This record gives sequence, structure tokens and C-alpha cells, in this order.
Amino acid sequence: MNTSTSAAPDLEDVFTFADAEIRQAATELWPHAVIEAGVHVPSVTTYVRRLKVDGAERYAKYSVLGVSLVSLLRGSCGGWDQIRRDQAAYVRRQDSLTKREAAQLRFLATLGRPKACRAVGSSRGVLFTEAVPGLSLAELLLQRPQEAAELLAAPLRELYRLHLPAAQYGPGTPAPIRERSIAVTFRRKFHGPSGQALLDQLGEQRCALEERGRRVELLRQTVARLSRFRSPTPRSNQVVTFGDLKPEHVYFPGPGGQPVFIDPGLQPGRACVDTAKLVSRTALLLVAARPGDKAGRQITSGIDAVLHAQLAHRSSRAREASLRELLVLWLMDTVNIVTSYLSAPAALPLPAQAEAVVQRAAVVCIILDRLTDGLAHGLEADAVWEQGLALIRAAAS
Repeated sequence: MNTSTSAAPDLEDVFTFADAEIRQAATELWPHAVIEAGVHVPSVTTYVRRLKVDGAERYAKYSVLGVSLVSLLRGSCGGWDQIRRDQAAYVRRQDSLTKREAAQLRFLATLGRPKACRAVGSSRGVLFTEAVPGLSLAELLLQRPQEAAELLAAPLRELYRLHLPAAQYGPGTPAPIRERSIAVTFRRKFHGPSGQALLDQLGEQRCALEERGRRVELLRQTVARLSRFRSPTPRSNQVVTFGDLKPEHVYFPGPGGQPVFIDPGLQPGRACVDTAKLVSRTALLLVAARPGDKAGRQITSGIDAVLHAQLAHRSSRAREASLRELLVLWLMDTVNIVTSYLSAPAALPLPAQAEAVVQRAAVVCIILDRLTDGLAHGLEADAVWEQGLALIRAAAS
């Protein structure tokens, strides 16, 4: 990846173009409707805007060349003129990110469980989805931390039906979104000289100069260790996974209601990748929100209970291997997203949680360093897991 910013496009050009495409796509799909543009939803991946179509809440997502906004604005795809030309061809491709996500939402709709938000239209590279009512898992965890175990277990129960080999779904299985794979993203970001260059430039526009050196050093050590661990990717026991299971991607429309999932990234993998990403992002939620000691203990106890339930019937040897695999994936995912936040250009609006993580990046880097150091020195996975929960609890308070 080219990390040079010399040819980087201007954020205003990208956002203005995306808004124009969203307006045009909405007009093409609903020519007689009253369309009202809503707020921009900050993201480091795709451009997202809320809107109303005849009063109905919708979300519009626009992906430029299938890469993250951070990479795009750092110049990884060239200058704006080149991007415009390439994007015109990209949106026509059947394997564009928007078309794959739309296909995945239609696939989930046919299954019925897990229940996903409904895709209501796609045009000009824009995907429109219905807004899901209710509160997100992230919001509920902070509001009702004493119920964390049940709240976290609910989406994993829903995914149990999804976690089947792709062959069992037949030819209707949609194309995967490997861009959201933890291991694939890690290898892409940190492979070779471009990966080292990315680490060198972390925080240039987000951190004070006196803070950068230590954070970069800790992340460099963390990446080196994780690269040696080589996260297990065995072909055996691979199933269709949700692929992007985060607390903000699960909504509960009402008390006792079936959770609804948004933003799928379906792909083949081991079922534990969904649990690993849920653990990773829940841990970052606690670091960012700092809900206090009591809530931190309740939520980390909920995480622990969910994991123990998953591993309860495994032999000690299988448990050790499974827990180590999950730890490596958890830490890889945290590195992936934290380095995206830190490398984001200053002009790019970040979600509130991402801003808070950037402010507490030193804490996150220390946690990553200590846990990967424990794994590298051969500590048992149980010991590293307990250390990780303790560090997250401390960060939450």
C-alpha cells in the first residue's frame, strides 16, 4: 500500500462526490418520493449518510473502490482524478463491495435468522438500507451492565444457525466480503515495507509529538509478535461467519425481541472469529466509555461467562488451542482498528468512540503489548485471558 500523502485526494472532494451520487441514486430509485438528506455518519470505512424517503428513515452507504476512507485519503489509490476514473468502472463490477453487501443482506433475509436490516435499493454504487429501531448492543451494555452475559450471548445464539459450512447453503451463498476478515486485514496492513511505513507514520495527525514515539514502539512490537503467531486459518471446521460482529452492529428493537444485525461481512472461517471481534470491540467500548469499576467488572464478567459457555465441553488441550486462537484474533482485530484510527487524516471525522480510543491510545497500546508478550513467552492461554480481562476492567474504571 502506498502510504504517501503527496497524491492524496481532498476530503471535501470525496464527500461532495459521494453526496451527489447518493442524491442521484435516490432520485433514480424513488423518482416521485420526497427525499430529505440527513446527517453524515462518521466512519473510517465507508461514506454513510442518513436520509428520509417519504418520511421513512434510510441509511445510504457509498464505498469508493472498496477501500477504507482512511486508506483512500492517505493516497493509497492515487489522486482524485485517477480515483474518479477508477470508481466509474468499479461501481459497474459485479464484485463491488456494495453489490456483495446487498447480496448478503438478501441472503440473510431468505434465512430469516439471524435477522438483518433490509436492503431497500442499490444504484450507482450506493446501498440503501432501512433504519433499525431500538438500541444497539453497545448502548445496552453501558445502560444495563448487570445483564452483560445475556446481552452478549444473544447475538452469538442467533449466529449459531448461520455457522454452517458454505456447501450446506448450496449455490445461493453470496460472495464473501474478505475485506472485513481479521487475519486478512492484518496481513494486508502490515506486510512488507509498506506495513513498516504505516507504523512509522501512526499518529502524525492525531497525536502530540511527545506521545507518538512510545505508542509506535509498542505497536511495532505487538505487530511483530502477532506476525510470528500466524493466526490459525485451518480449512477444517470452516463455516459461514457474520464477519463483522461489533456491539454497534447489533440492535434490539424491543424487550425480548430478536436482535437485528447490520453491516454483514459474511465470509468462510472458524466460528470463533465472530466471538473474537465481539470481544475486541466490547473491550474497546469499555476503554472509550470508562463506565466505572462496577460496570467494568460486570461487563468483563459477562464476556468471561460467554466464552466459558462456548468452551465448556472441550478437552483441556482443545480449550487451550481454541482460547489461544481467539486471543490472537482479538489482538489482531484491535491492532487493525486502532492503527486505522491513529492513521486517519485529521480532517476525517471519527465516530465518538474512535475519538475516545485515540485519546486513550496509550492505554490500548500497553494492553496489546502485555498480552502479546505473555503469549510470546508461552504463558497458558487461560492466564493471558485473565490478564486481558483484568487490564480491560482497570481501563474501564
